[in-house]
Amino acid sequence: MVGRSLFVSALALASLWAPKALQAQATPSAAPEEAPQAVDLKVREFANLYAALNVARDEHHAEIATLHEVPPKQEAMDLFDEHFEGILTEHGTTREEYLQDLFLISSDGPRRQAFEILIREIEAQ
Repeated sequence: MVGRSLFVSALALASLWAPKALQAQATPSAAPEEAPQAVDLKVREFANLYAALNVARDEHHAEIATLHEVPPKQEAMDLFDEHFEGILTEHGTTREEYLQDLFLISSDGPRRQAFEILIREIEAQ
């Protein structure tokens, strides 16, 4: 009997403690997310390039959605490829360098976090 009441008491204490422990884990920090002050210049430049490509991609998808025939769609896709390459050239990079930078940033946790914060800032403007 004593063992059972001890078990019930321990279970009751655990049930009181567990929600507080889970709540402490789930509570986000009070400070708003900001881009680190010393963000790598390359990450900042890549974020600007990525945002410009996103805008171009969104515009392209909107245009493609209005086309129903194959030849006009193909022409629009070819024009987008040229536009994509033009944006890369404006930013002083190539498709291969862009893909390499994309991989490097996405595979490095701190850089990826800084990149995501920068993208949110750029898109908010």
